[in-house]
This record gives sequence, C-alpha cells and structure tokens, in this order.
Amino acid sequence: MKKDPSFALQLPLKVLVTEVDGKVQVVFNTTESLIENTGIDYSDVENTLAGAQKLITKTVTE
Repeated sequence: MKKDPSFALQLPLKVLVTEVDGKVQVVFNTTESLIENTGIDYSDVENTLAGAQKLITKTVTE
C-alpha cells in the first residue's frame, strides 16, 4: 500500500455468498482486478492478497 495508499479503500476483501435456484454462488473481486489501474504490481501482493484469494477459492470449493 506504500505504492498506492488509496488501495486501502479496497480492503478488507469482500465475498458475497448467495443461493439462486438451489445453487450456491460465490462472488469476489480477483487480485488482478483489485490492483488494476494502481501502482501495485502482482508480485507486491502475491504473498498476501493473492494468498487470501487462494484461501477463499479453496474454502468455497471444498
């Protein structure tokens, strides 16, 4: 966030879980979409934000 302090407005990560027609839907913004148009490189968030995305994906697919 040192490269783009306004990025803090994107946090905390948000996940929407809903049920439509008996099917569960999980929606969240990907790491790539969150850092798009910022001064942040993927490598800067690979171990934090991207790690959280991997955990969310793993959790909801189990």
